[in-house]
Amino acid sequence: MAWYHVALENGMEKVCVLGQGTVEKPIGSGLVAFLDADWDTWHKKAAPYCDDHNKAQESILDFKAFYGELKEQLSVLHPLLQTFVEDQLPGAWFSLATESVCTTDPDFVVALRDGKESDVDISGHLLYRLWNQMDSYFTRFAQFREKLEPMMDAVLNTGVEEELPQIQRYCLMRRISPDYTVLAKELYDTLALETAVVFNGKIEEYLPNSEATDVFMTQLKEKKLSVHTFQTTDHLEAILLWELDYMASHGHILRRCDHCGRYFVPYSNVNCYCDRPTKERPDKTCKQIGAMTKHQLKVNGDKATSLYSHRNNTLQQWAKRHQIQYPLAFDRNYKAWKLRAMDMLDTVINGEMSYEDFEAAMQGNSKTLLGL
Repeated sequence: MAWYHVALENGMEKVCVLGQGTVEKPIGSGLVAFLDADWDTWHKKAAPYCDDHNKAQESILDFKAFYGELKEQLSVLHPLLQTFVEDQLPGAWFSLATESVCTTDPDFVVALRDGKESDVDISGHLLYRLWNQMDSYFTRFAQFREKLEPMMDAVLNTGVEEELPQIQRYCLMRRISPDYTVLAKELYDTLALETAVVFNGKIEEYLPNSEATDVFMTQLKEKKLSVHTFQTTDHLEAILLWELDYMASHGHILRRCDHCGRYFVPYSNVNCYCDRPTKERPDKTCKQIGAMTKHQLKVNGDKATSLYSHRNNTLQQWAKRHQIQYPLAFDRNYKAWKLRAMDMLDTVINGEMSYEDFEAAMQGNSKTLLGL
């Protein structure tokens, strides 16, 4: 059985999670979660144990702590990442453990996967291999992300100025992307279609010539059974590339948050901010901070525009009245001041300069401001 079973239908992802059944998420959530996972940082944390055989062999406590942190952070992001960290990764470790001459190595992996406290020992050689196995995923995912994100920017991001409709942008991306064709050729061969019956969120497995029991007939009559077509694979990247293709060809969009810059699933085309906690104020979300910031920018811009207009009129009139005493006051000094002031006003409107700094720059008498 493949690790990943995913159906995309009616604007939703339907993801099978071992032991839990199917979990539904808005379409695009898998792509967003994959980009949110900081694969480069996980690689940097694991790399010292991969580079130093002796350090890896003595790292049993570090390994348990590392995996615990990894599972805690990735499992909550998305069912796909939960499947990776709770099922596929331990499955790969177990395959390595069964090759070991140390009889307790498989027991160690099983206890680790199940989150059980155990004093079962593990051989140093296997521990070194587990670190490297785990890091190989981090490296592979980080490399895939570098290729995936530009393709998403070109096709799915509704926050950019769109000169072409989405389907045309998708066709253009497929033609000019240096990575898409290679990835599609590698990954689509790993996908397989499976039409499955789902009952209470779980795929029903039927043996040949299964009996139509009374329980089954009741389920059938009460419409508790549904049929879905899943893509199945052992490669998370294949599911993500397929989702990108599906979204582009069916008119689904994503957006980069106007505050933090990360992708999120928008509720509408005018939804600009995500619901993630902000780095500067973890008790506030980007939606809360962004909306307040946008309002404050407008307030600052309006105040700065009013102040600029007032000071501009004052200086213009002063320069014209004093042209006999200062012949270049209007044509040189005033016009130079106006250009500088307009540039500063733009920085206030764009949020690059505070209103207070702008106000301070507008202070002084007319002669001083004009540099006379």
